[in-house]
Amino acid sequence: MVPVWDRELKSLFPAEEFSEVTVHNLFAGYSQKQRERVVLAVVVSGTGESGGVRPHSHMVKLGLRSQVEKDYTGWLETIVESEVVSRQLSPVRGVELPECEGQSRYATVYEDAFRFYGIGTGNDLPRSLEDAVQSALKGNDPAVESVERLLTELFCDLFRCCYRRSGDQPDAAADFYRKELSRPSKSHLAEQLSRKDDQSGPTVWELWNEHPKLTDLRRDALWLTSVKREPRDTSPPQYLDPVDWFRAVLMEPSRATDSPRIPETLVGPGHGDLHGLNVIVGVLRGEAFQPTVIDYGDMHPSNNLPVWDFVKLEMELKCRMLPELCDSEGARVALLKYINARQEAASDRDRPDGQPLHIPADLTESAVRVRRLETAFLFERALASHMALIDGRDSAAGRIRGKDRSPTGHAPVDRALSLLVSLRKEAAFLLGYSMGRVGSWQDEYLFAIAAYGLLTAKWDVDGPHQAWALISAGVALAAQEEVKTSPAGLVARLNRASDGQLAEGPDVSHFPALACGAALNRHRKTDKAIDVLTRAASQFPLAVAIRTELALALARSGRPDDAARQVDEFLPHCCLFGDYETVCRIGRIYKDLGDDTLRTDCPPHADFVNGALAGYQLYRMAFQHYEDAYRFSGHFYPGVNAATLALLTGQPERAREFAEEVLNACSLARVEPLQRMWIFATEGEASLLAGRDADALRFYQNAFDCDSCSATAAQSMAAQLQRIQWALAPERDPVSPILELIRSKELPT
Repeated sequence: MVPVWDRELKSLFPAEEFSEVTVHNLFAGYSQKQRERVVLAVVVSGTGESGGVRPHSHMVKLGLRSQVEKDYTGWLETIVESEVVSRQLSPVRGVELPECEGQSRYATVYEDAFRFYGIGTGNDLPRSLEDAVQSALKGNDPAVESVERLLTELFCDLFRCCYRRSGDQPDAAADFYRKELSRPSKSHLAEQLSRKDDQSGPTVWELWNEHPKLTDLRRDALWLTSVKREPRDTSPPQYLDPVDWFRAVLMEPSRATDSPRIPETLVGPGHGDLHGLNVIVGVLRGEAFQPTVIDYGDMHPSNNLPVWDFVKLEMELKCRMLPELCDSEGARVALLKYINARQEAASDRDRPDGQPLHIPADLTESAVRVRRLETAFLFERALASHMALIDGRDSAAGRIRGKDRSPTGHAPVDRALSLLVSLRKEAAFLLGYSMGRVGSWQDEYLFAIAAYGLLTAKWDVDGPHQAWALISAGVALAAQEEVKTSPAGLVARLNRASDGQLAEGPDVSHFPALACGAALNRHRKTDKAIDVLTRAASQFPLAVAIRTELALALARSGRPDDAARQVDEFLPHCCLFGDYETVCRIGRIYKDLGDDTLRTDCPPHADFVNGALAGYQLYRMAFQHYEDAYRFSGHFYPGVNAATLALLTGQPERAREFAEEVLNACSLARVEPLQRMWIFATEGEASLLAGRDADALRFYQNAFDCDSCSATAAQSMAAQLQRIQWALAPERDPVSPILELIRSKELPT
């Protein structure tokens, strides 16, 4: 044992009273700064001069006075002076210790912290809640249901002692969150970003905005979670970048009256540092029981957020355990099937049948990282869907039973979902229904989850932990009622933006600018689209979708080189996310450049192919991009373009092969309202290339009958049809009837 600890324990438990002091455990916590503070589990016994003394067990916190005295004062001011008696919070006494190396030392002794457990043997040893939860999730020993009951014990006691004395103070909550995000960090990431003239180190906020590892993580999370979302979609997204959100709401708020708000949040007494290593539990015959809370260094009688106790416990448990627990194809597939079965977002499906993408060997390590992000995203969506079912006092107070305990069929994942939903039920019951705050608790909880997710930059945690925390933060923000129903919320702004009108005030996300730019692109208002999207690319530099849409606008304005520069850096990694759209943008640029050469000199198609002219080379480059996008995604859009370009570049048999594959893919695709017209048009185009002329005419007729079909869309179809007509043998002309059909339609502009 460290000599200073030995001396200090002897002074706390002097020989004249105790003949033996045994240290049987060291609780290191998440901080490795043991010279500043350490928690020891000790047993003292003996027959000193004062007579017989039965054995006593204690938790003893030793360290610098500035670090340890807060435990005693927090307990004194929050619990003792409030005249409440707790069943789970151990009584403490504070003891001033002799100086060591010129520094003041202090001890806080948690009286008889193990009084309910004894020392125990084997699996019956008392342990930290984190250790108990880890065993419960892996092998249901102790039983997960017993841990859930233990959470009820824990939080009901904290509610009785602390939370019920709180009140809604959103401004004070904002100050709390702003202070946490502005706190200097000493993590390894902070050391890498430290500036010579700044001895305090970068803040959490600066790390998320400036450190390459974290900005890459933010980009990848946003790319993965929104790659399949249509720009014109006005439904709530499944994920929002939390840094963008907190910038608009908290760190750089606007004075605009319609800016997003901080939710109503309780402020008052609380523990302040309630993670899984600060709760000791007993385990007996496979059951967890009697939580005992220690470490009162952040306890305060008036300035804590009760929700922070729930959120910190949830985030530390799941971010430390779930990356390993769910790091298997079985867990990912089970979550994927569960999400798809619920049809929460049919347009946000995984690859067909959940099959993995075709990943080049040199990107394998990156693919593993992205797959972990994807698993976290699926789990957090499943957790959010269960939280949405907490819709009343009875559902908040009730236990999870029967089939609801096995939603995915993967035992460890289901145990984790049940445990975390139970924790959120406690928050709903105690912070919501028990306090008369039926409409407040959920956004309060989700906002706190997001804030805590960003704080992971402050600590030295591994990559999977940080990635899971970020995904959890972004999914939580997207689930807020503030997003869905507020007049200033994201959905309201998306509805305006989808008409090409970008609302004033700060945006919490890139989605409104993307929807506005896409609408302007659809209506060929290219200059306005470039203006909106250029400003958005500056404000949201990590949103790949903004750059992709900007590339389309630049290409349409006759600036192909500028368009290519917007997305070139992303191309090697598009396959990791199934992002065929970005690759197709480059294909589109080369296809349009090929069209430009034919407008000035359009030879017969056979001469064009045999002469290997500039236009032919450009079409070949377009074909390669569309083929690459199709091969890694299997999506019908790059597939049908690859088929047409195969025909244009003199590969009719390959064109037919692609066309048959595309027809099969379309027949299996979910026909969403926003995609219906384009699926029918794709089937029409593929039918032409496969030699099914009658089917082609019928499919195009179906496309033109869709409500979403406009003159602009028909013009795009006509341009592709004219390319096909030029490339087909002169004696076969199935295209003219379709072009005539387009001319006969009076389509809206």
